Amino acid sequence: MRRLILIILTLISISCEKAKTPINENLIGFKSEEVGEPGAMYKNGEWIDYEFDTDRIDVKYFEDIIVAKTFTAGNACGKYELNVEFKDDTIELLYYLNNKTEDLCESLKIESLTYIINNPKKIKWEIIK
Repeated sequence: MRRLILIILTLISISCEKAKTPINENLIGFKSEEVGEPGAMYKNGEWIDYEFDTDRIDVKYFEDIIVAKTFTAGNACGKYELNVEFKDDTIELLYYLNNKTEDLCESLKIESLTYIINNPKKIKWEIIK
């Protein structure tokens, strides 16, 4: 019986930890894909020299949906979470290291990030990282 109670308490604490970083309700979906490392991209089975513009954000508006795409650098061994934050007339695209990740390394990766955002008022937002 004690063991069952301990398991239940553990599951409750894990679910509470996940609730600490809720996804913004206007973030419909997102996709992250590793596309290379600084200065190189893996394409068609081989590495080629390529510089990613990590400052650029491509934004497209479709009726009441916003699609924002950007590149960013991160720890090659880390696990990341995506989210958005609304402030006044700005949407900030968030990409942050999951605190539970302990297997970090010295290598960097470049990821392509795509955010799909609900925009029911059809506002032209300033999008930042």
